[in-house]
Amino acid sequence: MTRKGLRQTSHVGWDEITDYRLTIELTGTFATVPFGFDPDLAELEELVNVLHGIEGARTYRMGIALHGGAVPVVFDWRFRDEQLAIAHVIATVHPRLTAAARARLSATGSIAFGPMALTSAAIDWYGHAPIASVDVEKVELFDDTPVSLRVMKRGEVWPYAKTELANVPNVVTALQLARDLGYVVHGLELLEALVVTPRARTF
Repeated sequence: MTRKGLRQTSHVGWDEITDYRLTIELTGTFATVPFGFDPDLAELEELVNVLHGIEGARTYRMGIALHGGAVPVVFDWRFRDEQLAIAHVIATVHPRLTAAARARLSATGSIAFGPMALTSAAIDWYGHAPIASVDVEKVELFDDTPVSLRVMKRGEVWPYAKTELANVPNVVTALQLARDLGYVVHGLELLEALVVTPRARTF
């Protein structure tokens, strides 16, 4: 993956990418996923099939930072076809990053994504006392634009913890593993732009 700028060209090989950081801002009219829809995060195509059948439209401003090379490769909505490029990047690196995260979780019983560490028994968020899994209502993407990741506690109106999406490495993997561990995951419709099949092109 290469980004050519006016003053600097930065690049990182696919196998070098250790994590990506997303930013998502939304405007426009919003649709909601039907009640009871339970997407499998391993098959994100299911989500877009449902979303295409719902009235409503979103306008996205998206960005991504790719880490692993000497200099992070960063691009956003100011670049042509950035949503297709970001979708292509995540489709390419997601299987490898998820397999590595699953192996780490299996070996240690815990996996961290930025400030959030997941185990089957609890979520440990930096700066907060751990919250037991039975007390977690949901882990969700929330559109307070830019989109954030937050953890909601049962019976509480305010989040137990939250952070901007840009602070969470490999967020699709984070949501998938949270689900694997038994946590309820909401807000997946905010990833709609990432499951549009990219056109054949070179990025």
